[in-house]
Amino acid sequence: IDPWGSPPAMSRITGPSGSQARFILIGVGLLLTLGMGIRQSFGLFLTPVTRDLGISAADFTLALATQNIIWGLSQAVVGAIADRFGLRLTMMAGAVIYIIGLATLAAAQGTLALIISGGLIGVALSCTATSLAMTACVRAVSVERRSTMLGLVAAAGSLGTLVVPLATQGLLAREPWQTGALFFTVLAVAMLPAAFWAGGADRMPVHRTSTTSMREVLGQAMRNRPFLVMSGAYFVCGFNLIFLTTHLPAY
Repeated sequence: IDPWGSPPAMSRITGPSGSQARFILIGVGLLLTLGMGIRQSFGLFLTPVTRDLGISAADFTLALATQNIIWGLSQAVVGAIADRFGLRLTMMAGAVIYIIGLATLAAAQGTLALIISGGLIGVALSCTATSLAMTACVRAVSVERRSTMLGLVAAAGSLGTLVVPLATQGLLAREPWQTGALFFTVLAVAMLPAAFWAGGADRMPVHRTSTTSMREVLGQAMRNRPFLVMSGAYFVCGFNLIFLTTHLPAY
């Protein structure tokens, strides 16, 4: 302790600098824009993929259903991994898995490959989409600015769901669907630097009061009525949204 009575330097908790926060928020915004934009565009592939591979619409939508179910089921596990190994490593690993899943889609010759691709992309979304991205955003800004920045970052993801499908539709009108899948793969490669920037949130101070096991967390969630109601609302929202984005382009 110095003679002026101030606490040791190691005990001071400081927030991120302006440039640090900026890079984190840019990375988070890009992750959501690209990751969610790609995810919302798979319905555009239904007609060309089923026609080219000689499979039914039910086969294709089974792959998308697998993607969404695995995304939901893997989020708790991915969150625990991020707590242990850090946001940066988890999100960059997710971007790599996204690339592999999209490359699998581009090379698919049947339903099994589509399902494998869907499963990989589901895990990738757990690593790169809203849950971890919002965590990084919260760490990067002050409490006073948190609501505003969460809204802006969420809006960035919505921007991707507008721009990426339009670009994909224009591409598929001129090129085979495999080219569209490769276009998605290139977008996923761009998620790697975005994940690296967003992962700078690992250096931000985190206030922890206790350590809770995964079983205890899940038990608390299952006994929390507001959480269950919110989860049910998201289930209904997702069911309708995925149905529309998958089947509406065909009409």
